[in-house]
Amino acid sequence: MSVTHIGEQFEALVGPNLVGPSGEQVRTKVALSNKTVVGLYFSASWCPPCRAFTPVLSEKYRTSYRAKGMEVIFVSSDRDERSMKEYHSHMPWLAVPFEAFHIRQELGGKFGVRGIPMLVVLDAQKPGMTVITSDGRQDVMTDQNGSRFFGVTVAPKFPGVAQTTGASGLATDATHVDVAASLVPIDRTKPVTSIQIRFPDGKRVNQEFNSSAKCTEVLSFVSKSLGSTGGKRIKLTAGFPPAEIEDLAVTVTSAGIANAAVTVQLV
Repeated sequence: MSVTHIGEQFEALVGPNLVGPSGEQVRTKVALSNKTVVGLYFSASWCPPCRAFTPVLSEKYRTSYRAKGMEVIFVSSDRDERSMKEYHSHMPWLAVPFEAFHIRQELGGKFGVRGIPMLVVLDAQKPGMTVITSDGRQDVMTDQNGSRFFGVTVAPKFPGVAQTTGASGLATDATHVDVAASLVPIDRTKPVTSIQIRFPDGKRVNQEFNSSAKCTEVLSFVSKSLGSTGGKRIKLTAGFPPAEIEDLAVTVTSAGIANAAVTVQLV
């Protein structure tokens, strides 16, 4: 899906403007244009379980989820604007404005909110904003890496024989992706982004790269992850409609794939 369409579909859902923790107003189209997943966080300052869960979600958002392309939108159930703003000031993400009461009410009805806190996670890369989970709270508490949110297949840690998977009939080693990821050099003193790699067998892996990394580094990661390609060429596509990334010498930022998805094809 194109960046424009991602922004437009969320604008229709949460309104044209969102607010930051300090009260700054941001355009929905701009704020969500490059996101891979979006979490709708239904919460309120008067709710003790919410007050306990918010710091946990905030920490995982800061240390992991944000770099993987996730944005969270606070949908408040507070009774007054002052309470909402005070509570929101402790969160590192955006919120539906307090005055947009009808939007907040419609969101609660649309996603079947019966109690809070509730975290609904949406796939921002698919038309219609497919619900990944309506029980994101449980996933945050039990899954250190957020694998369900980002579609990451965690490879088992065992030395095993190759298995034939997917329509291509290629043999792939279950440990290849883990090994390849460990070989991606990351300079933590520089900006880091996350790219979702969608493999031919249906596996999805979110891999971090420096924002200044060249697309050749993405290709190298894919190649190491696949192992043998049966003599076929690896083709990387992105965007909507999908187009091949032909200039691999440019950075992932210039190619428009930072915090986005790349599909792998064997041709």
